[in-house]
Amino acid sequence: MNIAPLGKRVIAFGIDEIILATLFTIVLLVIDEPEIMAAAQSGSNLEIQKVVSKFLMQYVVIKFLYHMIFVYLYGASLGKLAVKIYCVRAGGDDMDIATAAIRAAVRVISETIFYMGFLVAFFTNSRQSLHDMAAKTLVVEIEKE
Repeated sequence: MNIAPLGKRVIAFGIDEIILATLFTIVLLVIDEPEIMAAAQSGSNLEIQKVVSKFLMQYVVIKFLYHMIFVYLYGASLGKLAVKIYCVRAGGDDMDIATAAIRAAVRVISETIFYMGFLVAFFTNSRQSLHDMAAKTLVVEIEKE
């Protein structure tokens, strides 16, 4: 096991953000709320901001569930799987739902605070971000069987 390079983590992050934005857009289209369409057609920044803030909690929940479920089931999000990096518990134990949930929750919180929790990874030898430290996990390059 080798600690995953930050470049791969950044690429994985980008892939995950594209997937989540697409998923959220689909959810909004399925809702087909007239308010969404009216705001989009108005072109008013204020109207668009009102709609976005109304659905912000749903986006946060989708993000949390996405990261928690994939890390618990596969040890990686779809972005991480694409670049062949994985999340493992620092002690070597199998990933459990509580660890995946802690990691996902702190990750979402870190994003809302200007990604400050992610910046920590640039200054630690193990390249752990704040959510990795909180969950006691590492992101590594390994060949999964």
